[in-house]
Amino acid sequence: MKRKPITIFLYVSFALFFMSATPMLLAATGSDNSTTALSVNQEDERFDQTISGKVFRNEYGVPFKGVSVIFAPNGGTVITNDTGYYSITVPRNWSGTVTPLYCEDFETFAPAQRTYTNITTNYTNQNFTHSFTEEFTVSGTFTYADGTPLANRTIDLGEAKQVTTNEFGEYSIIKKPCWTNSIKPTLSFHYFIPDEIPFTSLNTNQENVDFQGVDYFMPIPPGFEFYNTANPCMISIEVSAQPNVCGEVIQPGDYIGVFFIDDYGQEVCGGHGIWSNHSNCFIAAMGDDNWTPEKDGFAWGETMRWKIYSYATGKTSPATPTFKTGDGLQTNNKWYPIGLYITKQLQGKVDNQILIPQGWSGLSSYTVPKSTIITNVMNPILSNLVILQDMTKMYYPGAGINTMLSWTPTKGYKIKVSQDVYLPMLGCPLANPTVNLTAGWNIVPVLSSCNVLLTEVFSPVMNNLTVVKEVAGTRVYWPAAGVQTLQVLEPGKAYFVMMTSAGSITYSDCDNYKQSAVVQQHYVANDYENTPWENPMHTATTHTIAIGTEAMESLPAESIIGVFAADGTCAGLANIGNKQQTVALTIFGDDPSSAEVEGLDIDENLEFKLFDITTGNTSNLQVEYDQEMPCADGYFTDNGLSMLKSMKMSATGVSGYDQQQVQIHPNPSTGIVNFRGNSDRYQVQVISVQGEIKTEQTIYGNAQLDLSQLPRGIYIVKIKDEKTSYIKKLVLK
Repeated sequence: MKRKPITIFLYVSFALFFMSATPMLLAATGSDNSTTALSVNQEDERFDQTISGKVFRNEYGVPFKGVSVIFAPNGGTVITNDTGYYSITVPRNWSGTVTPLYCEDFETFAPAQRTYTNITTNYTNQNFTHSFTEEFTVSGTFTYADGTPLANRTIDLGEAKQVTTNEFGEYSIIKKPCWTNSIKPTLSFHYFIPDEIPFTSLNTNQENVDFQGVDYFMPIPPGFEFYNTANPCMISIEVSAQPNVCGEVIQPGDYIGVFFIDDYGQEVCGGHGIWSNHSNCFIAAMGDDNWTPEKDGFAWGETMRWKIYSYATGKTSPATPTFKTGDGLQTNNKWYPIGLYITKQLQGKVDNQILIPQGWSGLSSYTVPKSTIITNVMNPILSNLVILQDMTKMYYPGAGINTMLSWTPTKGYKIKVSQDVYLPMLGCPLANPTVNLTAGWNIVPVLSSCNVLLTEVFSPVMNNLTVVKEVAGTRVYWPAAGVQTLQVLEPGKAYFVMMTSAGSITYSDCDNYKQSAVVQQHYVANDYENTPWENPMHTATTHTIAIGTEAMESLPAESIIGVFAADGTCAGLANIGNKQQTVALTIFGDDPSSAEVEGLDIDENLEFKLFDITTGNTSNLQVEYDQEMPCADGYFTDNGLSMLKSMKMSATGVSGYDQQQVQIHPNPSTGIVNFRGNSDRYQVQVISVQGEIKTEQTIYGNAQLDLSQLPRGIYIVKIKDEKTSYIKKLVLK
């Protein structure tokens, strides 16, 4: 085999170094010639003389390192080396004594001392044999934090010394006098407090040398299982790396794994390690097994995807490593056979996946993405994104409009998507989750990873707070009107907030919001199945009306109030069940981003109707507005606030369901649609918004149609009987 020039150069360099260094070492330390006879130099009386020998631990000839050999007077002291050897040069004609010493008061040497008079020759084999006069016991217990003993466990104490505890977790070891070292226990999947206990010149029995064990073994979390292909790349994660997720250091027992992409494009674990926080963590990252047809490990040069699983949060977080450099070490985070990596840092981030429901909703994120450019943030859902808006700007890709440019973490947004999507917001929480509020309307984000009580987070500005309401929802917190159907703010959402003056709110750690998770949000019906009207389409343009208890006095006990546009479109519904509690009626405006009519136009007149659930009768309603409220003219206003003082049923009520209309419900529907009308037979066509007929059927009387096989979306339903044709808009969700 040919050697590389650099290798040959190194070999030659090392050889020359050692050749030149050898004479110097001999001159400095002398030679250990234990078999050499007494040497006499008779040629030059000016030469000094050498006295040398060995010290043994016992009669079996075990070398004793570290013994002080004292030459008196004025001869100095030397320390025995690894072989127990000592040597010293004294002046010719020196007289004196040589005394070994290691642990005074607890030992004997044979001989105890050697005496020399006017030496004129070198003396070799001046040996001593040591023995201790007594030994000492070091003892204690191993327990867990709750006092449970580590019973009958074999524990390594260092220096290749092992002990096995008894049923009480007790142990003891015998040590020689003047022992200087540490007891540093190790046991698989354990660390100990303290890490170690040092001893210096042990000279008495030591009791209560106790250790508290911490068992950090945890079962393999879901998704961290891997297949051992016996083809590893080796990774060491240094203790000093202190792996963390957004600054929160992971705990002993948490898992660190590396993942590859399998044949189906899924991330699969290729190896994991358990973090102890007291020793380096090791991962054997497995390469693909060439003897199996499927990809069950890393390919050559494949990038390793790092993840951290925290048992404290029960969550898996993506992480980014930083590697040490050095000869033979890899640094590019790619898998190679027998590759060596030493990780000096591992930074994890929160894998925040925000569910955005089809249609309009509020959007926010408690994590800050790496890039805040709005096109980058929205790119994962771009094919389903219709429009994103804040209070003044918008990103409307379908129309080529982008006045927003960047994502602002302390802002809330209203968003419309064509179907349910998850928006990935990989990042870390804001260091200072404070939201500044202006006088008037705001869209407020939820800068928390957990549910929070509305009253807690808004407590600093409660005196200046008018209303908090859902974006495209019906829950409202309006304390002045006695409406509190909105109590809990949810991560990932945003809310409309009306302030009388400027202020700010700051979100706290989730530990301070534990009670929020158990508070039940007031139920608000979004779908009404037993009414003659279609359910309103939810948009981000809403007008809120409070209906006080006095206004409901004359209404039937069980009834539903509806608000309608001039063309008959139902824009809002509210259930009157408990007339002793104020009811909030949310009215939805038309969505300007679609061609269909979903609700009321700005400044359109509000028409009220009532449906008596008990009798099935519908009636027109005459209403009186509270003139003290911002909106008291009876017209639809975006973010309008109104209150009704009285409601009266019109004398021209209609008995039963409207005979001139075919009713379909529920709408929106999950796929099962009920038809109700007066004719015996209907021809029904369900048409997509692109004009494609999805189904055409004949139904008889009050019937049910199963459309669950159709994709979610908006459809036009054409209904024809012997006399009339009807057109309805149907939403499948």
